[in-house]
Amino acid sequence: MSSNPIDTARAVRDAHDNPQPDAIRDAGSPAELAAQQRMANELQSIGATVTTHTFRVHPRATVAWTYCWTVLLTLGWVLFFICPAATLICIVLAALTAFLQKVLCLPIVDKLFDPRESVNVVATLAPQGETRRRVVFNAHPDAAYQRHWHTIGGRMAYCLMSIALPMLGMLYLAMLATIAVCTRQAVSTPHGNLLYAGLASTLFVPIWAMFCYHADCDRTVRDTSDNLDACRTAIRIAQALSEDSARPEHTEITILLTGAKYAGLCGAKAFVREHPHFGAKHDLPTVFVTLDTMDSAYRMTLLYRDLNGWKRQSRAACALVQQAAKDELGNAMPNCTSLCFVTDAAALSKKGRQAVAITANPYLPRPLRFAQPPTQADLDSVVRLGVAIARAADRQTNEHPAAADTPTATEDVQLAAQTPTDAPAENAHTQN
Repeated sequence: MSSNPIDTARAVRDAHDNPQPDAIRDAGSPAELAAQQRMANELQSIGATVTTHTFRVHPRATVAWTYCWTVLLTLGWVLFFICPAATLICIVLAALTAFLQKVLCLPIVDKLFDPRESVNVVATLAPQGETRRRVVFNAHPDAAYQRHWHTIGGRMAYCLMSIALPMLGMLYLAMLATIAVCTRQAVSTPHGNLLYAGLASTLFVPIWAMFCYHADCDRTVRDTSDNLDACRTAIRIAQALSEDSARPEHTEITILLTGAKYAGLCGAKAFVREHPHFGAKHDLPTVFVTLDTMDSAYRMTLLYRDLNGWKRQSRAACALVQQAAKDELGNAMPNCTSLCFVTDAAALSKKGRQAVAITANPYLPRPLRFAQPPTQADLDSVVRLGVAIARAADRQTNEHPAAADTPTATEDVQLAAQTPTDAPAENAHTQN
């Protein structure tokens, strides 16, 4: 470890306490760009080769599904008294918009919003000898938009007003419209008890109207534990590995700071577009390790299913991280999947890269997304884990030099046997 390490926790607190340039750090904002520039300078100061790449992003489109939800459900409520079949169409469109944009992070309405320019920072540390493998540590500097109801009433108010009641209203209206269709009232005004039940659904209209204020696009969450602290932890990992005595022999270390994570994983997607062969099937074996919500390494988990549970991460990447956890922590990291969690690793995996995310356990009772920054000791443990990941990769390269020169898909087969037993089985030849 360096004799003059970056004080990660202090740097994060300073950035949050200073309203300029880091207080409002949404995708493409001057604050995000300034943070990226400062961290690029820090990476250059430790001897890394640094490049940057700008890309277009539509940050406010990330909450567009809430506007669509409000408009479509309110329109569906009006149409229920005229043509219940049209109500079902509006509900399906609202649900489909939310699923495609919120769950799968697809840019279905981005062009309707003002564009900005965000930036990716890529820093590379060459190994002592010939490069046979890469390990990429990935993090993002942008912050999520503040949630109105969480600000007003905490987690309970947020779950009630932004999740439970809008969903209940949608399901109630869908049930009424389905009954109308089944009773041959699909294209006529409902009558009898069905009409009265429809009038009762008026109670949900103001809830849907307020749902368009789900997020405050003029403020970002402060003191979150998945932004600058993860970036600076990645920098500290690079700093520790930049010393001659600690530099890997045949493993290149790359720090990838992707912008616009909260704008639909745009930074990770832009990186793949800009570097189509980096980490691809016929390139050097490359593992991407995404650092997201920070905590002590002893309490963090390996997110083996990402993209809100829809994307299985790389078996090889999971095996490498688990081996490093055993070396550094004394035991394997718990496997985890979440239906309400997404990281940049998902965008990398969708493009065939071997990626995995490590994050604080999303099932812990404390509200992780609004937690105070982790302590210096917590971040130090993650730095040690990152160094152990690099050393484990380098050790595998030295033990199996021939395998390191084969395509990434072959490595998947070799490491499949090390996959955690509690993770779902998967064909070892499948590219993630």
